[in-house]
Amino acid sequence: MGNYIHPQQIEGAYAWQTIRETGAKVIFSTDWPVIPVDVMATVKAAIAPLDLGETWPDQAQSLQDTLASYTRDNAWAEFAEDRRGRLAEGMDADIAVLSHDLTQCPAEAVTDVNAIAVVMDGQITFQRGAAG
Repeated sequence: MGNYIHPQQIEGAYAWQTIRETGAKVIFSTDWPVIPVDVMATVKAAIAPLDLGETWPDQAQSLQDTLASYTRDNAWAEFAEDRRGRLAEGMDADIAVLSHDLTQCPAEAVTDVNAIAVVMDGQITFQRGAAG
């Protein structure tokens, strides 16, 4: 039996931008069973969603809103916005250094971006070799 959405459900399905426009925070995560761990695939889906036809509203989000959903807004959801979710002096920070500047990367190429280093609690916990 295939999965499908009834026509009356389309308006509320994947309505991330519609939700965001109400002023509500949209939280993204990689630990939900319906979301792949591949962050860049989810980022691409948010900033350049598939065209599902004219009955589906455009839910494309800005890159900045998408990144906020993974960082600042997640900190807010866990009541930690005073110590996490943004880069500032005195804040907790786990940092991923990426292979490309996301702000200069075309949406269709976002899935080509990789982490080249990760710093957690002041320690390098991952570093991609020179061969990439």
